[in-house]
Amino acid sequence: MTTTIIDPKTPRRTSQLLVSLLIATVGAALLTAALLFTDATRPSSLPGFLAAYVLGAVAVASFGLLLGTVLPTSRAAQTVGLLLWFMFMFMFLSGAGPPHEVLPTTLRTIGGWLPLTPVVELLQEPWLSGQWAISQSLIAVAITIGSIAVAWRAYRWQ
Repeated sequence: MTTTIIDPKTPRRTSQLLVSLLIATVGAALLTAALLFTDATRPSSLPGFLAAYVLGAVAVASFGLLLGTVLPTSRAAQTVGLLLWFMFMFMFLSGAGPPHEVLPTTLRTIGGWLPLTPVVELLQEPWLSGQWAISQSLIAVAITIGSIAVAWRAYRWQ
């Protein structure tokens, strides 16, 4: 009898992560392509925006992987993920919904501590100014590494 370190379900989980990233990328591409038919400003740096998108998508997906690992069921992970995303301020206070400028000071301060805020700022910077947001990209990398490390540690190997 041999013992394996890799869980036999790992390829399936990896494929789920890749499919999720693919669906998000197709949706983002369609949304960005729709901007060609409106008066919206074009990105100042398309390569910078694409790089920011990839980094942001990996950070958010790894945070979702963390939720899926630490919560007992996939249904619980979906519920908590949706609650975090919509109800508990990730989208509304991070700048992905209303811009930070229109929020009261207290909500702006709370939003500054949410993990999605640096990802939103990372996407905005190459779009609006053509510059790369170094500190936000480092935070996104830290979210990715931290989420994967905790998920790896908390994973229930069988």
